[in-house]
Amino acid sequence: MEAATRRRLWQKAKSIYYSLRSLLCFFVSVGTDDVEPHSSTARSDHDGGPSGTATRSEKDGGETTHELAAIPCHFQFEALPEVCQLHVFSYLTAQERGRASSVCRRWNVLIQSATLWTDVDLTSFSLCCRCSDRPNNDPCSSIFCYEMYKERVQLYVEHLERIRPNVRRFRFAFDIGDYTDDWLDTVSGLLRSLRCSELAVAHLNWKETPAKSTKIIERTLLSLSATTFNDFTSYHRRRQRLFANFFDLFVALAANVVELSMPFDWSPRSLQALGRLRRLAVLKLDVYFVPQPVTQSTIDELLHSVPQLRCLSLAVCVSSGAGLVPFRLHSRSLRHLDIAQCSGFCLGQVDLPRLTSLVAAVQPSHGPLGSVAAHRTCVSTIPCMYDVLKNGAPRLQCLNGHALHMGWREVYTDDLHSVLKDICACLAHSCST
Repeated sequence: MEAATRRRLWQKAKSIYYSLRSLLCFFVSVGTDDVEPHSSTARSDHDGGPSGTATRSEKDGGETTHELAAIPCHFQFEALPEVCQLHVFSYLTAQERGRASSVCRRWNVLIQSATLWTDVDLTSFSLCCRCSDRPNNDPCSSIFCYEMYKERVQLYVEHLERIRPNVRRFRFAFDIGDYTDDWLDTVSGLLRSLRCSELAVAHLNWKETPAKSTKIIERTLLSLSATTFNDFTSYHRRRQRLFANFFDLFVALAANVVELSMPFDWSPRSLQALGRLRRLAVLKLDVYFVPQPVTQSTIDELLHSVPQLRCLSLAVCVSSGAGLVPFRLHSRSLRHLDIAQCSGFCLGQVDLPRLTSLVAAVQPSHGPLGSVAAHRTCVSTIPCMYDVLKNGAPRLQCLNGHALHMGWREVYTDDLHSVLKDICACLAHSCST
């Protein structure tokens, strides 16, 4: 076991021990105060003051608080209650727990406890490259290092499948369309083994494997230089179909998810599956493929199917030759909205009575048939963001991190104008200096 892991265990155990000892001293002092006579004659038998309590405790053969403070701080970790030992182990990472399990049989049994593995993070494993000839800051291109990474992840998954914890957080980042790695079967089998009824937070990055460099992909798959556009498109469509099947499985197993983050394909099947998460409150949808089939009807279906949504972060790319497409947003529950990563997406009308925070940016998307003249024509028809928010978001308090004053709807200030120049595409703000 590494020295750093031992030090962390010792510090956590010592802090718990000192807390227990302080509680013991407190209860001892309270107990002696309760039995102290309150008559003046009883107090006159001693020298008076707090020392009287300590003297009576000494006469009764009990320990004083000074004696308790003199107890040596050296103790055995095994002397702690089992719940305290598990609490200490909960501060360790998955890799550190694996090393700690090899210390002794007792620790191995404790670390097998399902209560320690409620947070399943498959992204916590690094590549651990040991290639001496690799240039600095360059991703490792060794297939051997990547195979070792896959083996570590697989051992971790097998461990979780054995103990079957009641997971509350789940995270992974794997390309489920890469048939050479079989990440889809690995993640799907793990979800079936886990107890997901209390799963509340999920981050599902199903479009990429950060640990797998581009050079490894070129060696294991088709060369990128020889891949045609049709091959590239068919691969993404195949992965999209795999995601639709996987997301149906995820929703069926973890129907009580509260926070969800993932790339989204905006297909009707995925939208229907998303609507079955009735407790969803925080949703972050990232870009999957460009262009994305995002229309007004899909936005309406999204907001209508998640009635308890409070925070929404959208990153979509709407292909349009005009540059920007205005959308209407209607939600009675939404409090925070982030559309700063959207391209070709802007607010044309909102009905967000509870919205308090908005993050936005102007990122036009020029399609293959787009032109500067068409973009200027579109900008001339885009409503002003100030009018949109004034009429549809009466409780707005923060705009791009800028705190709005109480009467921002009635008084248009210079500070508000400077913020709107960065997020509004109307002629009044885009032409201002």
